[in-house]
Amino acid sequence: MTDTKKVVSDGIYIMIGSVIAFIFSYAFRILLTRTFSVEEYGLFYSIWTFITFFLFFLYLGLDTASTYYIVKYNVIKNYNEIKSVILTTLLFQTITSVIFIILIFIFSNFLEINYFNYEGSSYILRFFSIYLLFNVFNVINISILLGFQKMKHYSFYAPLQSALYFLITFFLIILDFGIYSPFWAYVLTSFILFLIFLPISQRIFPIYRYKFNNIKKTTCHLFSYGIPVILIAIGSRLIIQTDTLVLTKLSSMQGVGLYQSAMPIATAFTVLTTAITIVLFPLFTELWHKKDFNQINIYLKYIYHYLIAILLPIITISIIFSGEILNLVFGKDYFPAKMTLIILLSSVLFNIFSSINFQSLSAFGKPKLVSKIILSVALFNLIFNIILIPILGTSGAALSTVTSYLILYFVSQIYLKRIISFKVKLSKYIWLVLISLFLIASSYYFVPENIIIKLSFSLLYILIYYVYIYKTKFINFKEFKELILNFLFKNKVK
Repeated sequence: MTDTKKVVSDGIYIMIGSVIAFIFSYAFRILLTRTFSVEEYGLFYSIWTFITFFLFFLYLGLDTASTYYIVKYNVIKNYNEIKSVILTTLLFQTITSVIFIILIFIFSNFLEINYFNYEGSSYILRFFSIYLLFNVFNVINISILLGFQKMKHYSFYAPLQSALYFLITFFLIILDFGIYSPFWAYVLTSFILFLIFLPISQRIFPIYRYKFNNIKKTTCHLFSYGIPVILIAIGSRLIIQTDTLVLTKLSSMQGVGLYQSAMPIATAFTVLTTAITIVLFPLFTELWHKKDFNQINIYLKYIYHYLIAILLPIITISIIFSGEILNLVFGKDYFPAKMTLIILLSSVLFNIFSSINFQSLSAFGKPKLVSKIILSVALFNLIFNIILIPILGTSGAALSTVTSYLILYFVSQIYLKRIISFKVKLSKYIWLVLISLFLIASSYYFVPENIIIKLSFSLLYILIYYVYIYKTKFINFKEFKELILNFLFKNKVK
């Protein structure tokens, strides 16, 4: 039986780590926007997006596959196979990374002239590619932590990584490294994390004690699992990063900089998704094999119910204060990204729920189905970006992203209904949505651009929103308490 208390405990650690990492990531972005021009900020994220876009191709899906097989072989205590999995993964990922670095060195000048259109970007691109080598070893360390379910150790990785990015960049800027500061920070951080987590992973699994088995057999196992995973990862990354890649080619560095100020604000809410999906995956896998579809439906129902009640007013108020948020976080130069931010914020709930839906489908053993859906939508997103960006700029990129998340959500809902008969009753949420839409419309047509009046209007909205929730018993606090107690102690929701 799944230890739900441990699952919840691990989820809390991961959520706390994710929140801390998110804070440092924002501090990192603020540091860049306050130090460099919009064009230089756009250059960093253009090169960063270009390099990280290819990571899933380079890793071949073996990072997730290695985690899966480490878990599998740990259950049966076959430690020789675990060593084979780790070394085989390391071998193939190192080979692909070295090949990619060589290609970067060969084509960097061509990319500077024909893609980045920024003098000096070829040198930065060559230097930054070194980051990939250190990152291969970090991926292996992470696979060991996850494979042996050392979630508390794993929860320290992301916040430490984000803190180092920020601190190293800060000191390098002081030392007058200029635009090279964040690139140096990424390379140095990868090396530092390798030094920190290597002894930890070796304590968890002392690899030198065991034998290396048949590489051919291990390779077949890894790739048979890794190929569907890499397709999912590629599709997801395409949806997230295609807009930046197309903006780099069809727009300007300023456009990339503006878009990259709006995107992290909109994706801030998805910090919740990480912890929720990590908690749900092992639980839903167990319930699926027990054929307890009713219990899965109950958990999904409560997740939808409470996330909508909590997040909808926060998203609504973020839309109302979108301009003020951009000014506060990034400065007045980023105010033109206001409409882009509003469009992206409108997709937040669809993004979160589609992620939960697809993680559920993966737990049901449907990774091939998930990969087909996500790749299809990724292709649509690419085409839509190419069409809309020349016409609408960053707003076109945002519209393409919103449309993609809408499609992902509704398609995933269709399959959840077919497989476990899960259905969202939209009529339950219509009044909450209408109240929120009324506030947004009123703020633009009737409320002056005055921060005090906006705050007063927002407080009135929150009061009306939660009075409605209380009067209609949309949230039953007694039921909520029983839900938590049952989830923690009985693993059943009555």
